[in-house]
Amino acid sequence: MNCQVCFEEKWENWYIKWYSILRRYYMKKDLFVLREYNHYASITNALRGRGLKIENKVIEQGVTEANYTIYSLLDVPLATKLFYLKRLRIVENEPRSIEKVYIDLDEVKGMEDLNYDNKSFHAELHRIKHIDKLHTREEILLVEPNKEEKELLALEEDEEILLIKGIAYKENDRPLEYYEISSDTYFYRYRSLSSYNG
Repeated sequence: MNCQVCFEEKWENWYIKWYSILRRYYMKKDLFVLREYNHYASITNALRGRGLKIENKVIEQGVTEANYTIYSLLDVPLATKLFYLKRLRIVENEPRSIEKVYIDLDEVKGMEDLNYDNKSFHAELHRIKHIDKLHTREEILLVEPNKEEKELLALEEDEEILLIKGIAYKENDRPLEYYEISSDTYFYRYRSLSSYNG
């Protein structure tokens, strides 16, 4: 193999690699969800309303116990049985977020063994139990991903993630669920609800 052919192959490989990276970067920037801080709206419905192809894949599902952090947030006794659901959200064939939900098992009794692939959990909660999320309180952090998050979200080296920790409330301002969302930093954008009255 002469130097010319070797150079052309290296150039082609470099071009393909960087074209793929840039294409993915701009696609991720253009496909986002606009949210209002501490206001609940269905992400699945928002994405489908834009005609986007979405998949929700269950990674883990089962029953766990409330630890020291979660029991105080949900206002339940320590070691209360909780339904736990962890899913990967894929938009236009790109993994965009990992979503974890913890909810008192008594609230969803009979729903813990249902298949939640490509379904809205909260739509099912409304349909079966007539329970709705009315509002949320959230903390938003920019953090370094762990190994699992890097792999599931197909992140580049040194890429950070957006970590959203929240509590959803139902009627009478009672805690319904604790949730965590790990996403790439482009997927969620927030509309400011504050105004300046100078």
